[in-house]
Amino acid sequence: MRGARAAARSLGLAVCVAGMVAVPVATARAAPVLEAQARALGVLALTLQAPVASALAERLTRAPVVEERTIAGVPATVVRPPGRGPFPAVVFVNGATPDGRRQPDVRRLGRALGRVGFLTVVPDPPGLARGAVTTSTLAATTAVTDAVARRPDVAEGRLALVSVSVGASLALLVAADERVA
Repeated sequence: MRGARAAARSLGLAVCVAGMVAVPVATARAAPVLEAQARALGVLALTLQAPVASALAERLTRAPVVEERTIAGVPATVVRPPGRGPFPAVVFVNGATPDGRRQPDVRRLGRALGRVGFLTVVPDPPGLARGAVTTSTLAATTAVTDAVARRPDVAEGRLALVSVSVGASLALLVAADERVA
């Protein structure tokens, strides 16, 4: 019974994803809302690995380009959507995990965000993998965020900080910094 419920949820999510992508836009004002909903459903389907929905999301989107880089002196994974840009950007500040940006769920989330059109940067600031939030961790996260905002392939003013766990504290502190905001 549990497998049947999971399959039904997956199918329901697939229908929602297909519906969001296929819905004709009635007004110009509705377009951004529908686009945001379609992106959110795509990220959920790909990150949660819902069998039918993730297969559908993969068919409706193109694979991003994934690169390991150093940004502002910090090792980071950069997930770039296909196409020319500029793109809205996400700096994903992870929580405390020994694998850091290479943790499988984090990798899936970064790739899902890239697939639906967000340039995504997942940095490994010093100490974060151990759960340390120090002045150097904060300075590194701020520097990465600032560097991402200045990239030519990032749409001006379209940068978000997304975070989990300990990373949420860092993201809040970075967002409060007037130099970044």
